[in-house]
Amino acid sequence: MKFVIRLTTESLSFSMFENATTNKIVCEECRLRQGMSAAANLRQAFAESSLDRSRADGAIVIVDTPTMLIPLDEYEDNDTEKIYARIFSPAPSESVSTVVLPAQNAVAAFTVNKDLKTVVGDNFKTFEFMPLMQPVWNYLYRRSFTGSRRKLFVYLHDRKADVVSYRQTHFRFCNTFPAENVADTIYYILNVWKELGLDNTKDELHITGGKKETEELATAVREYLKNVYLLNPAADFGFTNTPGLRDLPFDLQVFYVKNR
Repeated sequence: MKFVIRLTTESLSFSMFENATTNKIVCEECRLRQGMSAAANLRQAFAESSLDRSRADGAIVIVDTPTMLIPLDEYEDNDTEKIYARIFSPAPSESVSTVVLPAQNAVAAFTVNKDLKTVVGDNFKTFEFMPLMQPVWNYLYRRSFTGSRRKLFVYLHDRKADVVSYRQTHFRFCNTFPAENVADTIYYILNVWKELGLDNTKDELHITGGKKETEELATAVREYLKNVYLLNPAADFGFTNTPGLRDLPFDLQVFYVKNR
């Protein structure tokens, strides 16, 4: 049983199964103190947490840091940090980690704060880091094969929009945009839509994330695109079978139900 830490610029949470024999998930939202580093926030959250992390056999840390995708057949481990640094300019306190996405024939490179890694290591013997979008990418990839129309996916979370599209067994497009308001989000979506040559009347836009935000975006973007759909986690994940799942962010829902 893993202790799951989800850390973004907007939030910090702990979650885990209540015990080894139940599907019930317990989640604890932690206070994120502005002006404190991620590592300091995590250390303070550990001190204040009521969850018994000693029952866990390790930790999984889900981080929302800039991600670079590399085609698997072009991946060279020695060059990854150099290429990443040219694109994102990570701070000296950050190291580059990678994870293989076999279904999409890609490698995702992302940063892990070194002090954050130390704090996690002080509390768990075994742990791993993963990009927040990893379970979402895998889930949306499987959804991309439903029906014959081309699809563009949007995941709204933490005041940003992750926009993804697939072509057979590869990413066709993947990028992150600020989503401070609906108008800006529509602007980015429609530009990606045009760049990919999608059809306004035939192809599909699928949106997921917080209910209020997704409904507002769907209503507004339907002025421009005909086939706009809201993904329904309740129908896919069976919330009644996994108590506590309904209240989690979409990426954690997918993580727990689809095993990434």
